[in-house]
Amino acid sequence: MTARRPGRSRGLRRQLSIRLTTRAVVTLALVGAATAAGYATGRAEFLTIAAAGSALLLGALAYLRVRRPRLRIERETDPAIAVAGDTVQVTVLLYNTAAAPAPTLDCEDAVPWDDDLVAVLVPSIPTGSPERRVRRIRYRARPPRRGHFELGPLIVEYGDPFGMVRAVVATTGTHPLVVVPDVAELPAGGPAFAEGEGTAQLAQHRAHGSHDDLTTREYRSGDAMRRVHWRASARHGELMVRHEEQRSHPDVRLVLDTQRDGYPDALPDGDPAHDEASSESFEWAVRMLASVAIHLDEEGFTVAIEETTAAQLAPIGARWEGRGRVDDFLVSLAGVETRSGQGHRPSADTEARGPVIAVLGNPHLQTVDWLVRRRSPRDVGVAVLLEPAKTVLLRLREAGWVTVVARIADDPAEVWARVSGTVEFADVDD
Repeated sequence: MTARRPGRSRGLRRQLSIRLTTRAVVTLALVGAATAAGYATGRAEFLTIAAAGSALLLGALAYLRVRRPRLRIERETDPAIAVAGDTVQVTVLLYNTAAAPAPTLDCEDAVPWDDDLVAVLVPSIPTGSPERRVRRIRYRARPPRRGHFELGPLIVEYGDPFGMVRAVVATTGTHPLVVVPDVAELPAGGPAFAEGEGTAQLAQHRAHGSHDDLTTREYRSGDAMRRVHWRASARHGELMVRHEEQRSHPDVRLVLDTQRDGYPDALPDGDPAHDEASSESFEWAVRMLASVAIHLDEEGFTVAIEETTAAQLAPIGARWEGRGRVDDFLVSLAGVETRSGQGHRPSADTEARGPVIAVLGNPHLQTVDWLVRRRSPRDVGVAVLLEPAKTVLLRLREAGWVTVVARIADDPAEVWARVSGTVEFADVDD
């Protein structure tokens, strides 16, 4: 996916473009006929009619040149950062910078996707005080996908008082619009995380080992549902939660596969001929990663983001920064794209601890090997894959990873529910 999207504004002309109306065409025909009749009959009246018609057309053309609007365009969007699929309110401000009033205008803003916008009639913009020199037009746009877009230029059409000619011009100036992925609301809880020794430990169904550091107690109002121990609750006949020495913000690592060869439908780098998403499967992976990251952050986890190529994503900010700490992360997701090659990817050997949740397409086996080595044997890895090859699934499962296979049509909330059903708390000995 390219950072900038080509749109319909690419072919718009900044120079004045003039077209004749039906009235002008009829006038031209009359001028031609009158001229021919005047020379054929020798009667001056026909030539006078031809001259009058010609003067009318020339006057209309001169009017368009003299009254060409001189505008300064500004735009405001609400919200400032849009969400894919949601509506954005766009306000366009037209400032008349000429010494004479601007004519009545038909205006339409160019957007880089196929929205059916209707031209807006703007009354003549007078001169005088700054408040009098401005007109506002508003419209709603619905960006269909994430990305960095440009709104504009504004297409302005105006005519002469006689209705002979119409002029169309694209004004200068565009407005950047950042569209972030649509973050899905995931089911509360998700896969349970047992915190121990400062690191979140996922426990698979088949996990074994010592859990002496874990105890249970009765559920109290305000306890997070992700701490409920369901098996202990079943044995005791009442809700039981884990009670353990733990760090306030356990760690979890999320990995996004940005290797182009991991997405069979990916298009070449920055191909300007394509106005659609470069890879539908990658778009789904980005949305899934965004949804999981925001969900786990809201659940109280410290989320680290990794990629299988050079880093493009901003980290989620420190918790003291408040709700705005995720803004930079979401904005970076708007521009993330697939890349070829493995240069500058993090080292496969890592001392980082904690569970790993990877969102992948159909990754290359070299990417799978790198991913396997990024996880400590003591921690659990969960891989969400889009229609992967059997060899990929076999390699991950042999390495002890939990695999969840998804399709592009699957809702992230449904996939997360399947992840939750695959991974749970380890048993607690009473």
